[in-house]
Order: sequence, then structure tokens, then C-alpha cells
Amino acid sequence: MAIMEHNSGSKIFSDAIKKFDIAHICYDKIPKDTSKEENELLGRAIALGNQKKFNVALNYLNQVLYLNPKNENALLNKGMVLAELKLYENAVACYDQALNINPNNITVMQKKELALNQLIRKIE
Repeated sequence: MAIMEHNSGSKIFSDAIKKFDIAHICYDKIPKDTSKEENELLGRAIALGNQKKFNVALNYLNQVLYLNPKNENALLNKGMVLAELKLYENAVACYDQALNINPNNITVMQKKELALNQLIRKIE
């Protein structure tokens, strides 16, 4: 009788493991809320930009935009970082993307104007 109980206990345990594995696979397929991760990465990028670590900040901003290509704040900050790196054409492209999302963003308009002015000076 003890052998039979042990075998049925092993079967129950084995079934539980299979169900756990299936649940784990299903959980991994559930879309995650990326907004918290976006905010954390964006915060790091801004802090690094303030420390003039522009290339590292750019890396974080690219990660945010990978998670959410329509993150207006990340596009604005990426444009600002690119402008600091004197990559004005790329900065203007980021500002344009941000303005496509929100055409009324005064800050983006102002930053775009500054980048365009720098680009004109660079060309002259």
C-alpha cells in the first residue's frame, strides 16, 4: 500500500510540475506594462545627460524608444542629446517625430528651432 501511495504522490507531483511549466510559459507570453520600465530608463537618461554623459544617455533613450517609439519625452530628450553631440540633423529628425505625436509641444518647437539655427551656422 505504501508503494501505491508513493506512486500516486509522484504522479500528483509530476502533474503539478507540468502545470507549473505550462503556467510559466503562459505568464511569459503576457504583455508586460512597459511604462514603469520606460520611466526608469528615461530618468536614467536624463540624469546622465545632466552629467554630460551623452553617449550613455543616448543608449538609454534608444531603449525607451524601442519599448515605445511614440514616447514624446524620449524623442525630445534624444533630440537634445543629439544636439549636444552636434548631430543637428538627427536632432531635428527626433523633434519632427515628437511633433508628429504632439504638434502643440512648444518646448519641442523651440528646441527644433535652436537645432535648425545651429545647423545653418554649421553649413555657413
